[in-house]
Amino acid sequence: MPNGKPGDHPRTDLIIHNMKVYGEPTDSILRKLIGHMGQHKFDEWFNPIWPKSPEDIAREAGEKLETVESDARSRGFEIDE
Repeated sequence: MPNGKPGDHPRTDLIIHNMKVYGEPTDSILRKLIGHMGQHKFDEWFNPIWPKSPEDIAREAGEKLETVESDARSRGFEIDE
């Protein structure tokens, strides 16, 4: 079971340990998603795709960010670019 040390999980590596995980821009996109979605909803979305290739994660993260930010804007939230 992960204990929060570096290398246990990409989310903690990105947020807590501020490590490079997938490289840019994917790491920044994932950090934005965590901020927009919160830890629980991010984990629900991310845990099933975590084992995929970095290319697949980059593609899916970009698509998810577009969806999340579009939804937020449509509900009147301002999104930092």
